[in-house]
Order: sequence, then structure tokens, then C-alpha cells
Amino acid sequence: MPEKDIRKYLFEKTAESPDDSGVYIMRDKNGNILYIGKAKNLKKRLSSYFRRKEKDSLKTRILVSKVNDFEVIVTSNEKEAFLLESTLIKKDKPKYNIILKDDKAYPYVRLELDHKFPKFSIVRKVRKDGAKYFGPFSSAGSIRHTLKFIHKTFRLRTCKNTAFDRRERPCLNYQMGLCQGPCVYKIDEKEYMNNVSEAVLVLNGKAPFLLKKIEKEMMERSLERDFEKAAILRDKLFALEKSIEKQSVITTDVVDRDFIAVSGFELNKVISIFRIRGGAVSWRRNYNFRDAAADPEDILESFIKQYYEKTESFPKEIAVNFELPEKLMLESFLADIKGSKVKIIRPLRGEKKSFLNIAVENAISAQKELDLRENSRKKLLKDLQFYLGMKTLPERIECFDNSNISGTNPVSAMVVYEKGVPAHSEYRKYNLEYRGKPDDYAYMHEVLFKRFSKKDKPLPDLLLVDGGKGQLNIAIDILKDLNLDNSFTIAGIAKKNEAAGENSDKIYLPYRKNPVLFHNRKYLLYFLMEIRDSAHNNVINFHRKKRKKAMKKSALDNIRGLGPKRKKLLLAHFGSFKNIKAASFDEIKSIKGISQETAKNIYNRFH
Repeated sequence: MPEKDIRKYLFEKTAESPDDSGVYIMRDKNGNILYIGKAKNLKKRLSSYFRRKEKDSLKTRILVSKVNDFEVIVTSNEKEAFLLESTLIKKDKPKYNIILKDDKAYPYVRLELDHKFPKFSIVRKVRKDGAKYFGPFSSAGSIRHTLKFIHKTFRLRTCKNTAFDRRERPCLNYQMGLCQGPCVYKIDEKEYMNNVSEAVLVLNGKAPFLLKKIEKEMMERSLERDFEKAAILRDKLFALEKSIEKQSVITTDVVDRDFIAVSGFELNKVISIFRIRGGAVSWRRNYNFRDAAADPEDILESFIKQYYEKTESFPKEIAVNFELPEKLMLESFLADIKGSKVKIIRPLRGEKKSFLNIAVENAISAQKELDLRENSRKKLLKDLQFYLGMKTLPERIECFDNSNISGTNPVSAMVVYEKGVPAHSEYRKYNLEYRGKPDDYAYMHEVLFKRFSKKDKPLPDLLLVDGGKGQLNIAIDILKDLNLDNSFTIAGIAKKNEAAGENSDKIYLPYRKNPVLFHNRKYLLYFLMEIRDSAHNNVINFHRKKRKKAMKKSALDNIRGLGPKRKKLLLAHFGSFKNIKAASFDEIKSIKGISQETAKNIYNRFH
């Protein structure tokens, strides 16, 4: 359908839309979801998109130019639309909505709550497992240092539950006075939990409050002439004062507060968040969002919903740099998660406004850096398009690499770069058929067939094959069989032959004898080498894990009396294959569900 007819169709459909509250879903010509939004009045909201106006922002014009159709879901009230929009965005992950990804790069501290003597540990993912989480923290090194201080000061255990349950005599930490030894000795459970509570205060940025609490308790013990306990509290007090980093107080009311600011009105957005605890900055971070087509108010609202669904650190107030139309509904949403009231404010003057300005300036500065990096990547892709003689800009680049040892455990990995950066969510790993001996042609054919036989997946602009002319020719033949040989550009990347005096890797194109010469554009070669190396590292790690898994599997297989359920019992009890190998006959026999004869068979397998 011509663009003019599509505009007319969309405008006519908008006129027929209901005046009710609800959710609208915009789709492109292939039916893919571009954007999901909510509205008090669906007709008015949709009309605002499809009536061409001079003041329409670039982001709105780009979004509308791609819309081919839309659908609406009417809801009984605004709150229902508010919740449905959030659910659908998380489910469908539209291109032009902001999607807050899991903070796998940032560490959290986990406090287990299902053990008589809980312990703290560092994790990378928050799970709904009944534990309490703190974070995310900006530096793994600093949080390891903090936990080391906590364990030393509050004498909390660090051992795994499996080791705790099996221990018969105290470990070295107990001997060094770093742990109370709850695994072996009867200790005061109430006192242990009090130490855990104090450690929680440190992690929550409440150290000044904790110092006052310990000082008061120390004075009370002294007055009661309990000098031994007073001395312990004194040492704890000194350790806290010495080890806790002194931070200048920036808010005089010391209310727990988050400052959240979104940058400008461009298509790319940066959200800057400053977390204030005990009157000082306890954490800050910038979140980058590309192709964010919504208005700043909607982006802030969507971010706040997603962010506070994933974090355990709730403030009493959230200060933002735009007035949120659905503020009351959002406060109600947050209160349901937290269990107590959370206030959203837009300060216009005073101390809060001053600090919000810092967050705004931080977001704008980060936005400029993001735009500079993006422009630099765009230039790189344009140069690459020219030197490889491509018809289109290589916005999506896919690279494959295979791995096996003498034909065993063959695997392949695909890495994807979009607009010049790794698109980790698009990475794929493939298990290949075992053929008894190495067969590069068969492996390449199998993985490319698996990848390109799926018609619903987007095609790359550039396919990069790890290997020289031979591998490139194999890939060309396979793509011909799939009728894809003219659908995108394909190139092979071969490592330098130092014995032949070569000093750099080479890029080969189909039907060309000599490699591509980049002259003074060596950065293009280095960029392609980076992609190749990423594919290589991914496939090697995948192959190593598969080999390791196969070795573990075979070691526990074919043991008389040991079936799938008992294997699970063993792993659940010992925690790892290594611990099973190290276990004594009596330790194995003591597991409920493992008979003496089966225990003997297991022990004999490894000894």
C-alpha cells in the first residue's frame, strides 16, 4: 500500500477508535510491534500521532513513518490500562519503548533468609527466592571490600550451606576470630541475628545511625559493668569509624531519596539516577536508551515502573525533572510493591532542586557522549560499506565460528553486532550433529541452515565467516542452496600467515582473488577482527562447558543403583561434582534415599 494510502487508512481508523481508556499497539508493515502506549482517551491520543504537525519531534516523525497499522485494547479504567501497558511492554519488548534490561554487569549482595544463621554473598542476578537483596552496586571490588569488612566486624559466617552442614570442627575463620562458629558450637542465635541486622544497616547506607546505636549500647553495658561486652562493642565502633568511607552529607534532612533525570527530547535518551541514603550518595548510574520514541514524561514513568520492580532499595521519595501525569497512579503502584508509601516529587527550588540539577546535567553530559559514540560508529559503518562495496549500511553483522575436538562435541556460536555494538540478546549457540570425525563443510552447512531456514528472523546486512577463501566458498555454496546468495554481503576473515611474512589478518570477498586493502583505514579491519574474536571466544567457552558437562554426566552414569532422582539427591546434598568425588563412604551413606550398597558403588567409582 502506498504511503499516502497508509496515512489515509490510519487517520480513518483513528476516527473510528473509542473514546475510552486503554492500550494501543503500533505495528510495522511486517506486523512487528513498534510501540505500546496507554491513554485516557484512545481516539485523542492516536489522533495526536497521525495529524501531521510542524512541531512534531524527530522521534515522533520517525515512529509514525514506520507505522503500518495499530490495534487498541479497551480497559475498564485508567489503572487497568496503566498495568496492562507495563505487562505488554515486558512481554513483547517493542523497539521504540524503553526496556530496562537485567543488571547482569552489576553485583548485588544477597542475604539468605531461610537459614538459622544467614550469610551474605555476592550475586549477579536477583531472583524471587525469598532472599533479601541489596544493590546494584557500581563496583564488584568495592562491594567485596565492604563484605570483607562486614564479615570481620560482625563475625558472620561465609561458608556454603553444604559445608556448614557437614563441618565437624571449626574452620580457620573461627580460629582467627572472624566467625562465631555456628556450624559447630551453640551460640546465641539472637546475638547473631542482631549482628546481621547491623550489617544490613551498613549496606543500606545507615552507618551514622548504626554508630550512634552501638555507642549507646556500649555506654549501657559499661554502666551495667559488663566490661567484656562493652569492649567488643568498642572494637566494633572503632572498626566502623575507621573503615566506613567518609562521605560528605549533601542533604540536610537525611531522608532516603532517589533523584532521577531524563535527558532532552532527542530519539536517544539517557536516564541518570542518584541514590541518596543517610544524606549521602550511596550509588549512581546512567542508563542509555536508543530509539526511545515516547515523551520524557512517559519514559520516566516506564523507567520507574521497571526499575523499582527489580530493586530492593526503596526510597521514601523519588525526585524527577518532569511532571508525571500519572503520578498518583504510579505512587499507588510503587506502594503495592514496597508495602509502604512512596512519594514522587518535582522540586522547583531549594536543596532538592539543586541536587536534581546535578542529575539533569549528568544525564545531558552522558547524552552528548552517547551521541558522539553513535556518530563515530555510524562513520565506521559507512566506511565499511564503501570498502566492502555493499549496497546497504552494515547495521546488522553476524559472525559464526565452529569448534570441536577430533569431531567430538561439535558446536557453533553466532555473535551479532547492531549499529556497531554487540547485541548480546541476539547471540546464539548451536549444538551440531556428531559425525565421528571433523567435517567443516557439514558443520558450516548445518549451522547456516539452522540459522537461515527460520524465515521470521531478520537477515544480516553482512555475514562474516571465520576462515579464508575455503570457508568463504563453503558458505557461498550453502547460501545458494538456501536461495540467499544475493540477499546480503558475505565476507571471510582469515588470520595472518606469519610464516609467509604477513603482518595482518585478511578480509576476502566472493569471487575476488586478493584480500580487501583498507589502506589507512586499518580500524575497519580491527573492528571485523573484534567481531571474529568475540565469536571465537563464545564458541570456545560453549565447547568447554559442553565437554565438562559430558565428562560429569558420564562419571555419574552407569553406577548401579544410581538413577536420575538419586543423582539429584547427590548434587543437592554436596553442591558440586567435585564435592561428590571428595566425599567419604560414610558421608555418601548418610544421605537419605541412598542405600549402603549404592553408596559403596558411588564411592568405588571415584576411589
